[in-house]
Amino acid sequence: MAMAAFDQTCNLLFLGDGVLQLMPGQQSEALGVRNVNKLLQSLPLYDIDQIYVDNHAAQRYGVDLSKLPMTVHTLSDSEMQNLLSEHDHVLGF
Repeated sequence: MAMAAFDQTCNLLFLGDGVLQLMPGQQSEALGVRNVNKLLQSLPLYDIDQIYVDNHAAQRYGVDLSKLPMTVHTLSDSEMQNLLSEHDHVLGF
């Protein structure tokens, strides 16, 4: 988000267990952590419109990508490798 605020092009990739962050209806307040869904809904404000998802992980965890509040692009393992190789900087969270 900070990079996008300074006009840097940013893409997001949710992979592995990270696809679980995309599941709607999470009750994160009980755990004392920030609700990620609110953050995801604010992505257009930062001009972050390229959101990618690990297709294999989404299927494994049963994440229904059609119910997300944003458009995502699913990627195979080889497509994820290509995406990562196209970027100069990769941050993992």
